[in-house]
Amino acid sequence: MEDETVASSEVPVTKVVEETKEDIIPADHKEVKKEEEAPLDGEFIKVEKETVEVNGVESHTTSRALPVEDEKPSIIEKSREVLEAQEKVSELESELGKLTTALKHSESENTDLKNQVSVTNEKLEQQEKKHEDLEASHKKLQEEFKEAEERYHSQVTTLQEELQAQEANQKELVKVKESFETLNIELESSKKKMQDLEQELGRSADDAQKFEELHKQSGSHAELETKKALEFERLLQLAQVSAKEMEDQMGLIQEELKGLYAKIADHEKVEETLKNTTVELSAVQQELEVSKSQIIEFEQKISSLDNLLSSTKESLQAKESEFEELKLKLQEEEKAKVLVQDEVASIQEELAKLTTKKEALDAVVVDLKTDLAQTKDHCTDLEAKLQVSTENITNTDSLLSQALAERKELEQKNLELEEFVRVSKAETEEAKSQSAVLELKVKETETELQQFSAKISELTSTLFTLEEEKHQLNQQVKDFTDKVAQLESELTQSSSRTTELESELKNVVEKAADHEGRANTSHQRSVELEDIIQTLNIRAENSGKKASELELLLEAEKYRIQELEEQISTLEKKCKETEEGSNVHSNKVSELEAELDAFRTKATALEAALESVTKNEQELTESLNLTTTEKKQLEDTLRKLSEQVAEAENLVEVLRNELKVSQEKLETVETDLGSKLKSAEEKLEEQERSLGETVANFTSRDTEAKSLLEKLNTFEEQLKTYEAQLVEANERSASLKDELDQLLLIEANTKSENEDLKRKILETEENVTKSTNENDMLVATIIELKDKVNELEISLSGVHSEKESAAQAIDSHVKTIASLTEQHSKATELADLKLTQELAAYKAKLNDLQTSLTAALTEKDETFSHLHISKKEIEDLKEKFTSEGQKLQSQISSLMEENNILNETHQNAKKELQTYITTLEEQVKEHASNETSVKAELESLKAQIEENAKLYDNLKNLEEKLAASQKTIDQQESERVAALKEVEAKKAAISDLEKQIKDLQAANAKAKEQVTDNSSEIKSRDLGATMTTPSKRKSKKNVESSTVQNNQASASSNTVQNQATAHDSFGTSVKFIVGVALVSVIIGIVLGKRY
Repeated sequence: MEDETVASSEVPVTKVVEETKEDIIPADHKEVKKEEEAPLDGEFIKVEKETVEVNGVESHTTSRALPVEDEKPSIIEKSREVLEAQEKVSELESELGKLTTALKHSESENTDLKNQVSVTNEKLEQQEKKHEDLEASHKKLQEEFKEAEERYHSQVTTLQEELQAQEANQKELVKVKESFETLNIELESSKKKMQDLEQELGRSADDAQKFEELHKQSGSHAELETKKALEFERLLQLAQVSAKEMEDQMGLIQEELKGLYAKIADHEKVEETLKNTTVELSAVQQELEVSKSQIIEFEQKISSLDNLLSSTKESLQAKESEFEELKLKLQEEEKAKVLVQDEVASIQEELAKLTTKKEALDAVVVDLKTDLAQTKDHCTDLEAKLQVSTENITNTDSLLSQALAERKELEQKNLELEEFVRVSKAETEEAKSQSAVLELKVKETETELQQFSAKISELTSTLFTLEEEKHQLNQQVKDFTDKVAQLESELTQSSSRTTELESELKNVVEKAADHEGRANTSHQRSVELEDIIQTLNIRAENSGKKASELELLLEAEKYRIQELEEQISTLEKKCKETEEGSNVHSNKVSELEAELDAFRTKATALEAALESVTKNEQELTESLNLTTTEKKQLEDTLRKLSEQVAEAENLVEVLRNELKVSQEKLETVETDLGSKLKSAEEKLEEQERSLGETVANFTSRDTEAKSLLEKLNTFEEQLKTYEAQLVEANERSASLKDELDQLLLIEANTKSENEDLKRKILETEENVTKSTNENDMLVATIIELKDKVNELEISLSGVHSEKESAAQAIDSHVKTIASLTEQHSKATELADLKLTQELAAYKAKLNDLQTSLTAALTEKDETFSHLHISKKEIEDLKEKFTSEGQKLQSQISSLMEENNILNETHQNAKKELQTYITTLEEQVKEHASNETSVKAELESLKAQIEENAKLYDNLKNLEEKLAASQKTIDQQESERVAALKEVEAKKAAISDLEKQIKDLQAANAKAKEQVTDNSSEIKSRDLGATMTTPSKRKSKKNVESSTVQNNQASASSNTVQNQATAHDSFGTSVKFIVGVALVSVIIGIVLGKRY
């Protein structure tokens, strides 16, 4: 019996000693122990003692220490778990540090963005003010334009009336000229008659002289001569009568000549006036030469404009080529996007395995970074648009200044043209018959103006619809603000949750303080236990008598110990299985961390790809801005042309006024001519000369009119070139519209891709939720295993409770140690519960953030849809404008054909000018419609800016939420670190207690050396048995061999010394061995419950 007890109790004693040594080792050497855990299973170690008595005592105490060996894997597992938890905590702290730095960086970027937004808002306010000023000036110009049209119509009517009056006056002048010509013919006939009568008088005087000579010569023929004289007297009487008649006729002729001389005097006065008019005509010719030089300069300007148009054509061609290159780049980017989508699909499949808090937080941070990048891109786009708008405003200001300067120049040219019109009034007699045609065309233009006014009314109605849409957008903005308020309420709820968590942490700290108090009480109890052990030593001396009874009890307990060993083996197997499961989980965790790193690299690659895509989009927007600036420049040129047309109309009005003045002068001249026609008969010869001169002047004027007609033809050719340029500009606008459509398609594709990414993110979030559920299941299984372990411990305590009847004092010690172990287990369970609660809280926070993000994304989608609808409406309006422009171009072509028909006369030139004026008016109206469309676009841009500002506010709120959540996370982690430190302090206190227990055991061993004088033979047998146990530790073979040799030497010496006294102290040694065995069993039970 004694041999069996010695053999069975040898191994546990050495194991207990080794465990106590391992407990004494500080926490810094735990890593070394982990390396040696594998070979420690089932290992037996010999311990060298100073005396044989101590070895004997230890051999007796080993019979009850077998359960301690089985508790070793659980201690190792717990130490491993603690180390893994510490590593995880350190990793979480590093990641939190990174997140805090990233958040600080994002906050700095947000401040920069705020500053930029404030600057842009100031610029927007300035631009709005300028825009309002421009609108007011535009309204004033429209009113002036209407007033000019009314003046134009009134002047046309007055000119028509004046032309009719001039025609009547010219008819009267023609009649006067015909009467004057008849009078000249009559004068010439009377002169011829006078000459004939004078010749007859001369002949009659010669005949009288001949008759007198015949009377002197022929005296004889007196009778005949008297008869002949009588006959001659009769003839003289008849001649006298005829002379009297001729004298009467001469008096009448003289009176007629007096009237003719009066008419001639009047004609001389008229000639003087004509000379004055010729002088004026010469001055006008000089002015015409000056105007010709100015026209040449104007032609040079037109040629420079043609060159500019050609250069703009070339630049547009280059831009078209660049646009084609951009299209190719976009196709390549779309292919890259397809590849990225494939990669994202694979990433989604892999993201389904993510289970930890890090991954969810990283996903949220990535989403926020992408949102921030998008907002930055939007801000940059808006800033670029603002810069372009400011440049456009400066260009408009410069163009207005240029227009004012050109207006002044044109006013000077108008004055010169007015003088030219004065000269050309004399030459417009032939074009009076075509005034009716002009009136018809004026009526047609009036009808066209009415049509344009109807179109303007339609455009105003469209503007009203756009304003209604703007009101709707404002309502949507209000809805967005309500949603922001809801998000803020959710933030307050999350803050309340954080406060609750803080209160829970405070409770945990209080519990930790309670644990410290309990540790102090346990220390006091350990002191009490020392006293109890001393009393037990005294009782051990008395318990020798009961050794025989206890031997029987020991045999029964051996069988029970064997059963317990079998149960412990089964528990060890279960613990190994749990260790293997934990190793599998740790491997999975490492794999997931590797996958996380891979996903991060892929995310960075995707971010780079997104940045490249955003850069390309920015380049496209810049190209669009350049095209819009070119459009605006073309519109400015059209404005200039319209202003020139308005100035030409003003010139026409001035010319009409001058025609009125000239008509009044002509009326005064006609009255003067009526009074002076009487004196003009005397000065017919001089007037004929003056008429010849006037004919020469008229021929020179005809040549001048022909030259003017040629100039008008050149102007018509220039008009044709301008019309061709307008057609080209329309074609360019159509191409730009196509480019805008393509860009809208690209934006739609990017939106669809973003939606796909959002769906994938939602799927990953669902996978994360699944993984969290799996983690919850694992936690539940761990709790169940812990419950089973607790049940087993309870069963062991039940087994040991049967033995507590022998030693009630030892039972109190066991209870104190059990309470400490329960407190430790409770502390670990509380830590696990805290971790699970924190996980749940973080999951709730993540869900809240995800809901807020989804709400913000839906709001973005709605705003993009509204923008897309507004863009479609703008495109419809542009198509309407193009159709109207085509109609107007057809009308212009018809008018140009009519102008080609009427190019033969100076009136045709006027008609062409009027058609040119009408075309320019149409262009002005088109420009007005374009201005309305630009206003609508500006309003839409303002709405977009407001919406972006609201989205930016939402981002700020989300960032504030993130900052608050991260602060709470930091606080919780700091509290967790403090709790871990407290646990480590408790562990150190427990190790101190164990050291104290070991010191007490050493003191007991020294006290028992005095009693163990008669146990030499049993100790020698024990030493022999220990020599047969093999050593399995490979790293410490030399130390073990040395300890074995020392033990053998000490055993041999002890046997030699104690053989003499073996027989005397046999009874007392048996009693002492039984007491030491009981003490060792109790210590083993305590240590088993402790670990």
